[in-house]
Amino acid sequence: MEDFRRSFEEFLEREKVDYSLSQEGLYLFTGKSVKVALVPLSGPFPSEPLPGTIHLYEDIWRRDGGNVRKRLLAHLGRWRSIFARNCLAVKLDTPTANSFLQEYHTYGAARSKYRYGLMYKEELVAVASFSSGRPMLRDGIPVKSFEWIRYASLPQSRICGGMGKLLQAFVNDVHPEEVMSYADLEWSDGGVYRTLGFTPAGYRPPVDFAVDTSDWNRISVRKLSNDKKYRRMDTGGNFQIISNLGSIKYLRRF
Repeated sequence: MEDFRRSFEEFLEREKVDYSLSQEGLYLFTGKSVKVALVPLSGPFPSEPLPGTIHLYEDIWRRDGGNVRKRLLAHLGRWRSIFARNCLAVKLDTPTANSFLQEYHTYGAARSKYRYGLMYKEELVAVASFSSGRPMLRDGIPVKSFEWIRYASLPQSRICGGMGKLLQAFVNDVHPEEVMSYADLEWSDGGVYRTLGFTPAGYRPPVDFAVDTSDWNRISVRKLSNDKKYRRMDTGGNFQIISNLGSIKYLRRF
């Protein structure tokens, strides 16, 4: 924990970020409503998220390098502001979308059916991906439901209206009856989804991950035990088991 805390404080001091520590060990920032709680690999892991708090896990800090630092600075008001109305929403091929998401999304890329990006002056600044449709019953009525799987933008950039513009591009093309998504409680409670007309529809409990301390990548414990690729791996020496904070499920009907 001490090395993690020292690295985090050195970053704040290098970036000339004013902060103080609360009695609970939360980092508070002058003139900002942002709070940061450090979560070391050794635990203890929080049982529920603290309101208005970024829960910064040690593996994310060590793995993502400059990206997570830029993302934190954006939360502290140091961002490049880009308006979505000045961007062009475009369809993306799988390699382009996955390359962007692997670089800038906390959980990397994931399999998807539909992929869209925002281009700003020939620069790709945000990406969203969606699943294929699945039949679901809602109040006894069958609907075709799609999952909004990923959204990521360039770190230290604020794409004002970016999520809404990419969602609308998908809706215009596919005409879904319903879209669902999940808000990762490590970083937020998903307020942006509510702004976009989504409503909370449940809670997904914390997921256990094995963190490979040789490269700081996360592998879900379920995948570790079920996937043949991982069954033969030594899960003792280089792996540390952690629990995330779960997520809130959101739904929007169209």
